[in-house]
Amino acid sequence: MKIRIKDTKTTLKLIGFYQIIGGVLGIGMTAATLLKTGTINGLMLFIFLFAFFLFGFSIQSGNLIIQSSKLNKGMIYSMILQGLQIVSFGIGNYCFDFYSGAKGFIGFEFRNCFKFDIGATFSGFNFTINSIDAGYFLKINVISIIILSILINIFNEIRKSNQISN
Repeated sequence: MKIRIKDTKTTLKLIGFYQIIGGVLGIGMTAATLLKTGTINGLMLFIFLFAFFLFGFSIQSGNLIIQSSKLNKGMIYSMILQGLQIVSFGIGNYCFDFYSGAKGFIGFEFRNCFKFDIGATFSGFNFTINSIDAGYFLKINVISIIILSILINIFNEIRKSNQISN
């Protein structure tokens, strides 16, 4: 079964614009957070630069997937980007939660009790090292899984058609 909106070209353009918009939103929110932050030490600077890099990578992936001349590179970058967004986790003092565009998640929180969690939100980033308590959680981004499966399907379809024509 193919999950497509009209045709392959339209689907790729929509994914590309989705990634660009998600990256721009993420950079805007990260910049706003940076401006509100009082003192910035080396670790905080690293985390902010890491967030800017990931959201910039989202913009670049979307840009490349829209350009038909760089489609293979754009699809590979986009698959990596979506893969980075699938799992969010928090283990004690450490946490990684990145989503560019949207996040429709299903997961669990393990603080004082075991809590099932489901929700949706727009671009965000949470990367914690040695925090007082980042908590314990595991969340799966369903939107990224769907986009990644569409990209893999299209990538395999393009590779097959190139092998047949060669």
